[in-house]
Amino acid sequence: MSRNSGSIGRGTVDLEAARGYEDSQFYPSDQIVEGIPTYVRHNFIKKVYSILAVQLIVTAAIAVPFALYPEKFVGPKTVALVYLSVFLTLGIMIAIMCAPSIMRKYPTNYIVLTIFTAAEGFMVGIITSRYDINSILLAVGIVAIVVMGLTAYAFQTKHDFTGMGPYLFVATLVLALFGLLFLFFGSTPVLHKVYAGIGALIFSLYLVHDTQLIAGGKHNKYSFSLDDYCFAAMSLYIDIIQLFM
Repeated sequence: MSRNSGSIGRGTVDLEAARGYEDSQFYPSDQIVEGIPTYVRHNFIKKVYSILAVQLIVTAAIAVPFALYPEKFVGPKTVALVYLSVFLTLGIMIAIMCAPSIMRKYPTNYIVLTIFTAAEGFMVGIITSRYDINSILLAVGIVAIVVMGLTAYAFQTKHDFTGMGPYLFVATLVLALFGLLFLFFGSTPVLHKVYAGIGALIFSLYLVHDTQLIAGGKHNKYSFSLDDYCFAAMSLYIDIIQLFM
């Protein structure tokens, strides 16, 4: 997804990797800190992570039955639901790209987020049904540790990752292209592991990038606006799900 360049505060911005949002989505962080009390920003952060927590709980509630009882929940009839989930997920992302304001309007933003979370939860359930429960729990534990570590780093470091959006977007496109090539032409176990490792690295950087956009602060050049709590939660949710997958 892409967007045009725009002039905001401290200079010209190319925020192509902002998951389809227009330039007004981001603002110079120093202006936000100076214009809005710190406690307001803290409340925004709490709201984003509260929404994210609910998303993860809903995803787990949908996926767990598939992991525990795959013979009951996975079969020929689920193929249509898989296609529906993919259609809903892609449709929502395209809708956000074309009309970003839907993620700022209540209650539309919550409705969109709920549908997106349910669709993702179903796809996670289908994928986890192929693995034993011990492997799934191990993956959950590893992802939880990685997410907490990267989140702590993003909040504490003085290094600014908020300008990396365009580069991460291009890296994601290249990753998707190779994924399609592997899908049609196959790959070796070694290539598959390398591909998975690169994907994990990209979405780890995305997690730090999105976390800093949420946190704001004087060390970060850009931040989410306070109306973007649903989109911010969705961004973190996508990062975490991709790390898990």
